[in-house]
Amino acid sequence: MGKQISVLLIIFCLFLVGCNKKEDTKEKTDIEIFEQIQIFDCPKNTTYTEVSGEEFTTEYYCLDENSKKIGPFQKYSDETGSIITVGEFLKDKPFGKWAQWDKNGNLLVIGMFNENSEADGFAAMWEPDGTYAVMYFENGKIPDNIFIFNAKGKLDKIFITNIETNITRSQLDKDFILKIEEETKEDLAKILDGLPKP
Repeated sequence: MGKQISVLLIIFCLFLVGCNKKEDTKEKTDIEIFEQIQIFDCPKNTTYTEVSGEEFTTEYYCLDENSKKIGPFQKYSDETGSIITVGEFLKDKPFGKWAQWDKNGNLLVIGMFNENSEADGFAAMWEPDGTYAVMYFENGKIPDNIFIFNAKGKLDKIFITNIETNITRSQLDKDFILKIEEETKEDLAKILDGLPKP
């Protein structure tokens, strides 16, 4: 299981790196910029931008006077029309709540970024079987504990990152289990609130 958690952390870190990837639309000749119906409002003194062509997706975001991304960001599949990624930029870097779905509309990852574009606060990643891992980041620091839940939302185990060890449900105090399950349920409800439907 330690290897699975390590893979989950790697996937989440790759998601974080992907969100920080800078797009240079000037170098990509196959990308076209269109101005059509806006799907959201941009902050004052910014320009609504739609970029199509890469990987059969379309991205929508706002650019400031220095061509830096700021405000809402959404990425859609051109094949299905469903949302793939939603988030927000601050000074051309991810900020606030970000979420990513697979092509079938299943939520893959959700997390929060601070003003320095570091993972900060609640984050969760889902497996195809419905199991999921929950982490609480602090200013980009890898969390000490990763809580692994089954598809029904019951705590299955806790992965201790610094010693790469699992503590199974049977090794945990029942009151502690109930507390973690209730807190996670509340935190999930808060972070999922307001997300668009894929």
